[in-house]
Order: sequence, then structure tokens, then C-alpha cells
Amino acid sequence: MIDPEQIKKNVKDLLSGIPSGITVVAAAKTRTAPEINAAIEAGISAIGENYFQEAASVRPLLKGNFEFHYIGRIQSNKAKRIAGLFDKVQTLSGLGTAEIIDRYLNEKGEKKEFFIEVNIASEKNKSGVLPDDLESFASGLSAFPALEITGLMTMGPFDAGADEMKRYFQKAKNLFERLKDKSGTNMNMKYLSMGMSGTYHLAIECGANMVRIGTGIFGERREAVKRVES
Repeated sequence: MIDPEQIKKNVKDLLSGIPSGITVVAAAKTRTAPEINAAIEAGISAIGENYFQEAASVRPLLKGNFEFHYIGRIQSNKAKRIAGLFDKVQTLSGLGTAEIIDRYLNEKGEKKEFFIEVNIASEKNKSGVLPDDLESFASGLSAFPALEITGLMTMGPFDAGADEMKRYFQKAKNLFERLKDKSGTNMNMKYLSMGMSGTYHLAIECGANMVRIGTGIFGERREAVKRVES
């Protein structure tokens, strides 16, 4: 486990260089409750998790005021449980999944915020809606009023250089603005979530108002470990 005091220092250093109005989501995959709590204590207001089981185990151990974001791929057999556990889900990319979640939320009499995940570089090994399909997909979501569509989420290719990454981020910003112009019914686009530890400066420059940072807060990722109560 990383020293909580080092995490607090990392957070304070990070937040001091982030413009106001930008939400930092701490990407907490494999991190223990004491590590995450240190980040929250230092000023992080949103925690992102990739895996439902890990998230469900750690959530009761977390303290303070924060939003819980799902940033991993949604498996249809876990869609309802993901919708129940998280405050925001950033990775919606299938109408079938949306239908399952809408039915579940209607039964509970609830609404919840979702972002559309866009596969901005049309990579075969990544999930997300293809850019050319985005507007039709967004239109299809109007059939599911329990889902409040409030954001667009993306990530560029892992091996992209700065110039290439910037082009993808600018493309995502343009798509976000187009959807923003079409807001209505259950769509009210407010958040553009893009950029991670190595690319968040570029993402903010291109218009992101939410970034997802793991290594810059918690250090290098390790293999999953058993999470313990703080």
C-alpha cells in the first residue's frame, strides 16, 4: 500500500495545477480503502471504479463526501447492480444495456446520470460508440427516460503521440458540442470526460471538464490486492 501521506501530497499538488471548474475523478482500480480515503481527505470529490465486485467491496469502507463513478465496461449481467451502486456511470455504449437499466430504475422509481462512451479512434479492441454512430445512438436513448444522459466519455489510443491525441480530443469536443445542441427530453450534456494521468493537460486544453487520474494520485498500478478496512 502506498503511504497515505504521499497520496495526499500527490492530490494537493495535482489540484493546485487544475483550473477551477474541472472535476478530477480518481481512478481507483485495485486501490485499498485507506488509499482512496486519503485521496478523498485531500480534496478528491469523485472516485472512479472499473470493476463492480471491487467497487461493491470497497464502497462501504469509504468516508467523506464524494461521487462514485463507474468507468469500466458494463457487462449486461451486472448492469442493474452497477446502476444501483454508482452515482454516475460513464461507459454507456449499448441500447440493450440501456433498456435493462431503464426497466430496473423505473421499478425503483429512480433516475440516474449516464455518460455515453465514444470510441473516438474507432479502435477494434475498445468498447464505445463509434463517432459516426453517436448521434443515432443518442437519439435512441430518448426511449429510456430513467437514464439522464449528461456527458460524453472517451480515451484516445494508448500509443498516440501528443499531436495525434490532441486531434482525437478535439474531435470528441466537437461531438460533445453537437450533442449539447441537441439536448432535450432525457439528454442534458454537461460533462466531457477525457484525459488520464499522462494526457489530462491536453484534454483540458481541448475542452474537457472532467479528467480521470489514477497513477498521478496513487502511483503505478499494481496487481489486484485484497482491500482492507481503514
